Amino acid sequence: MIGLLELDPDFAATLSAEQREAAGAVIVPVHTVAGRTDADVGVLLVQAGAFGAAVLDGWLMQRLRVRDQVGLRLLGVGDIVMPSSDLGPMSLAESELTASHGTRLALFDAAMLTATRRWPELMLRLLERIRESWEMLEAQLVICQLPRVDQRLSALLWLLAERWGRVTPSGTYLPIDLTHETLGALIGARRPTVTLALAQLADGGELIRNGTGWMLLEPPPAPRGRARETIVHMPRLYSPQPPLWQERTQPPDNGSHANLVALSEATRSQSRWLADMALSARIKAATLQARSHRLCSPAAKD
Repeated sequence: MIGLLELDPDFAATLSAEQREAAGAVIVPVHTVAGRTDADVGVLLVQAGAFGAAVLDGWLMQRLRVRDQVGLRLLGVGDIVMPSSDLGPMSLAESELTASHGTRLALFDAAMLTATRRWPELMLRLLERIRESWEMLEAQLVICQLPRVDQRLSALLWLLAERWGRVTPSGTYLPIDLTHETLGALIGARRPTVTLALAQLADGGELIRNGTGWMLLEPPPAPRGRARETIVHMPRLYSPQPPLWQERTQPPDNGSHANLVALSEATRSQSRWLADMALSARIKAATLQARSHRLCSPAAKD
């Protein structure tokens, strides 16, 4: 068991002194993952009658699969987890959240639900935690689009270190034991390519493997300014014209654009004229054919 205010010290900051005294008496159960195999967190929460949990210690891995492609998401101390929903995307063939041996989870049961009803300010802090997790996932999405695997690895390790790393005299220590295959699934790369990229980063003096974690030797990368202006237009819900998805780095040439519009209008006008001429020709042909039939008929000869 753990006290509500011990679960997150920021809970106390949202409450008055009187409310903090009452909230200090609220406790929530804690579950420690035992056994040699990883535990299915979704099953664990359902069996415990919990609507969610906070990670107190250890690591969780969410495994996602679309067709034959597998992706991973890492969760750790401070993250909020909830059971998966049956209303997920149809293209998602698999979504499994597992916890490693020794992971401790604070279970959100009826006591937590009652506390959030009594002090709605607590829900704001829970939502902030969820937002922090989603921001990391958003950053991971962008990292997976970096052109080189060594760039992805460096950015990913610094992303994790920003959340769970420790600063030491030798560098920033990230206490996460991740295999090359796992790192590849986190950044969208193959294991052999990850191995080569890690060797390249180690030769460059950026990192070394240290026991059951990684030591990042170089300072964290400084945020860069916008190298170029990229404009992405959002699609309209409905439009009779073709979709407006565009991506460009320079503003359009207004003169060229006007010329293209004029040429398009002229082409459409000519197409309509040709269609009218074709229709007129078909009508004339039908008229001549009808006259020919009348002239050649036996009644016309008599």
